[in-house]
Amino acid sequence: MTAPANTSSGSLSEGRNPFLYYTFLDPNIAEPIENYYADGLHPVHLNDIVSTSDNSRYRILHKLGSGGFSTVWFGQNLDKTHPGYRGVAVKFIAAIATGKNHEVEINKFLASRSSEDAGFQNLALCLDAFQVSGPNGVHDVIVSEPALLLPDLFRNNVIEHLDESLIFQQALSGVGFIHTHGVVHRDLHLWNIAIEFPFLRTAGVPALMKGSGRPVCQPFVSSTPCDSLPSLPKYIVQRAMFCRHLTVLMETDFTVKIIDFGCSFRLGVHELPDPDRGRPLLKPPECNLLDMITWENTYSTGDTSPSGANNADALLSARQKREAALQSRDLSDLAWSTQGDMWVLGCTFFLIMVRDHFHVFQRGYGGGAAFFRIVAEYVGPLPDRYRHLLEEAANAGVDRPWESKNCAEALDIDPSLADPTVIENNWVGLEEEVLKSRRYWRTRSTTVPSDDENPSFDNEDRNRVRVYLTMIRRMLRWCPGDRITASDAALLTTSIMSNFRPTEAERESASFDFRPEPRETESLSSLEDQHSGHLWEVPSGTGELESLSRYHAGGLHPVHYTERYNDGQYRILNKLGFGSSSHVWLAEDTTTKPLSRPLALKFIEAKANERTLEIEIHKYLTSLADEPGSKHIIPLLNTFQVEGPNGVHNVIVSDAVAFIPALCKRKTIEDLDEIEIVRQTIQGVSFLHAHGVVHRDLHCGNIGIEIPLFRTAGIRQLAKSPSPIIFPCIPSEAAEHPRSLPKYVVHSTPALSSHRKYFKDAPGSLVVKLVDFGCAFRPGIDAVPEGSPRRALTAPECLVSEIALPEKVWTFESDIWTLGCTLVEIILA
Repeated sequence: MTAPANTSSGSLSEGRNPFLYYTFLDPNIAEPIENYYADGLHPVHLNDIVSTSDNSRYRILHKLGSGGFSTVWFGQNLDKTHPGYRGVAVKFIAAIATGKNHEVEINKFLASRSSEDAGFQNLALCLDAFQVSGPNGVHDVIVSEPALLLPDLFRNNVIEHLDESLIFQQALSGVGFIHTHGVVHRDLHLWNIAIEFPFLRTAGVPALMKGSGRPVCQPFVSSTPCDSLPSLPKYIVQRAMFCRHLTVLMETDFTVKIIDFGCSFRLGVHELPDPDRGRPLLKPPECNLLDMITWENTYSTGDTSPSGANNADALLSARQKREAALQSRDLSDLAWSTQGDMWVLGCTFFLIMVRDHFHVFQRGYGGGAAFFRIVAEYVGPLPDRYRHLLEEAANAGVDRPWESKNCAEALDIDPSLADPTVIENNWVGLEEEVLKSRRYWRTRSTTVPSDDENPSFDNEDRNRVRVYLTMIRRMLRWCPGDRITASDAALLTTSIMSNFRPTEAERESASFDFRPEPRETESLSSLEDQHSGHLWEVPSGTGELESLSRYHAGGLHPVHYTERYNDGQYRILNKLGFGSSSHVWLAEDTTTKPLSRPLALKFIEAKANERTLEIEIHKYLTSLADEPGSKHIIPLLNTFQVEGPNGVHNVIVSDAVAFIPALCKRKTIEDLDEIEIVRQTIQGVSFLHAHGVVHRDLHCGNIGIEIPLFRTAGIRQLAKSPSPIIFPCIPSEAAEHPRSLPKYVVHSTPALSSHRKYFKDAPGSLVVKLVDFGCAFRPGIDAVPEGSPRRALTAPECLVSEIALPEKVWTFESDIWTLGCTLVEIILA
C-alpha cells in the first residue's frame, strides 16, 4: 500500500525525508511507515484503549503483525464479564479499505454458521467488530482469537515439534468449510495460516506479555519544529516474538486457524474486491493470465510511474475494461474461484515442507511471462485455451504495446522445459531439496535425533515427503477444474496421517519426542509470579538505561521526544545520557534562525532543587571566558525551571558535545589523537584548580569532545544518528499511566558520536570540554556537596575519610588521582 501522489502536507510523498532519524525496518518486523497517510493506516500506540461501548473495551499491549492494509495488535479484553478469551487479536484496517472490501461482512457470515460443521474451529472468527476515527480517517476494527503465525514457528524451529500432517489436514478442513459456504479466500499464503496453542486460551495476559518479550519501538521526530505529521504514530512497534520467548509453553495439541479475509468475497453475492483495496500475494495461473490480457496493460495508456499506477482514474478504467472483457469474451473461467485458492494453498504447503518463506513458486509471484515460465517447468505445457488467448493478445500490435510484449514473452517458452521427463526430474530435485532442508532443521533441534542416531527416520521422511508432493502436484494444475478440491485433499491427508503418523511405541524406539525440550525454566505459574507494576521488566542499570525507580516524587522528570520547554524555546530531539542525579537530552533552540547548534538540556532531580551550587559554579566558570584555558570548560548558556509530576526541576542548558565513552563504543576514538585529548584534559583541570574549583567527578563520561562542525552545521545534520530504541512502560492493570513515570525509557544513543567521518576530517581541531559540575565545590568557600562521585575512581584518602572522619576530605590532590585513572582509560580507549 503506497500513499497517493496528492497526499496532504506532512505526508511521506513530498520527495524528502521528514524525519530527523529513522531506520527503515524489515517488513517482517514492522509495517512500512509510508503506509501512514490520509486514508491509510490508523496510528496505534501501546496502552491505547479502543471500545465499542462502555461495556466492551480492548487495551492494546503488543503488536502481532501487519499486512498491506492493516495492523494487528494483541489486546486485553477489559470486560471481565465477557466469556471467552482473556487476550484478543485486534485488527485495524486502513481507511482506504474500510467499507470497500467484504472482510467484516464475511467474518460475521462465517461466524453465524453452525459450529458443529467440520472446519468451523479452524477459522479465526470475528468476536467483535466496530469502527474508530483517527487522523487518517474511519477504520474498521475486527477483534478475533489470538494465534501464532507459521513463519514465526519456522524462525524459532518450533515447526519441527509439530505434526505437519495435522497442519495440512486442519488447514484443508478450514478452507473446505469456507468453500462449502461459497467464500473464496484469495490470500492463503504462509502469513495467513496461524497456530493456536492451548496456553493462548488459558494463560493470563501478564504471563503472555512477560513471555512475549519487551516491545521494541522506534520514535519519529520531524526534521524541523514546524513540521506536523499527524498521520504518523509517535513511534513504530516491532511485532511480538511469542515463539522466541514462550517455546517452553508450546504443546503438540494445537489448532490451525485460517486468518485475514481482507481479500475474500462470496461467490454470487459479492463482486471481486477492488485491487487497490486488497491485493493477494500469490495468484493462480488463470488469474495471472486474466491480468495480462485485461488488466495490467491499461497502465501503459497513462502515467507509467508508480503514482500513475495508483491513479483512481486508471484503476476505474481498468475495472471497466475487465468487466467488459469478462462479458464479451467469455473469460469467466479465468476469474477467481475456490479452485484458485487450492493453487495458492499448494504453494503454501510446499513452503511448509521446505521450511522456507520464499521458494521456487514465489519467484514469479508478480505474474507475467516469468510466472508462466516457472509453472511450465513444474506443471507442463500451456493448455490450448491459454495459448490461444496469449496469441490473441500478443498480436494486438501498437494499440496495446505492453500487453503484446508480455504475452509474446509468455509464449516464447522453450518447449523442452515442459517435457515430461524434465518435469519429473524437476520434482525429484524439489524432493531432494525438501529433504535436505528438513534434515538441516531437524539436526538443529535439541530433541530430534540426527540421521546417524535414527537411520530409519530419514527413509520414512522421504516416503512422507513423496506422498505430500504428489498431493501438492494435484493442487498445482494449470486449469482450475483439474485441481483437487479442499474436501478431497482433506480426506487424502487424513489417509496419509494414518499411514505415516508414528505410534507411541515407534516414538519410544526412535527416541523421538514431538514436544520441545524446555529451553528455559519458566512456566505459566512462574510467569504469573513475576507480575509486578509493569507488564515487562524495563531493562535498567545497564549503563545505557536509567532505572525506573528513579522516577518518583522528588526524582527525575519524565521527558519525551519532541516535547518543548521554556515556553517552547527548546525541543527535545534525542537522549545523550544520564548521571547519578540527572539525565541529559539533545535539543534545539527553535527561536534561532537558522536552527541552532546542538544543545544539551540537563534535567536535575527535584530533590536537588534547593542545591544550587552546581549552577553557581557553572556561572562562575562561564564568567571567566576570557581567561586562558576557559575553552576547556563547557559554557553555561541558560538555566530555567520546569514543574512536573515529580516536583520542580532545575534545567541547565549548554552546548552538546560527544562524550568519550560513546566515541569509544563507535570506535570513533581511533581517528583521534589520544595524546592531544590527554593534554587538553590536563589543561582543563589546571584551569579549574587555578580558579579554586575541585571537580570531584573526573571520569570519561564527564569529558566531551567538540569539533568545529558542531558550531557550523545545522542541528538536522548533526542529530541524525542510528534510530533510538525506546522501551514502553505499560502498567500491568488497565489504568491511567502513572504521571510520575515516563511513557517509555530511551536507550541512550551516541547521537553526536556516530559521524565518524566528521571527526576523521578534523583530528587537529578538536577541543576537550569538561562537563557536569554537580559534585564540584570551592574549598574554603563551599561545603562538600551531597553528590556522589564515581567510587571506582575516588582517591584513597577520600574513601577513608568517608568511614573514619566526621567530614569528607576532598582536595585538589584528590582530583589528580581521579584524573590519572581517567587518562589511563582514555589512552586504552
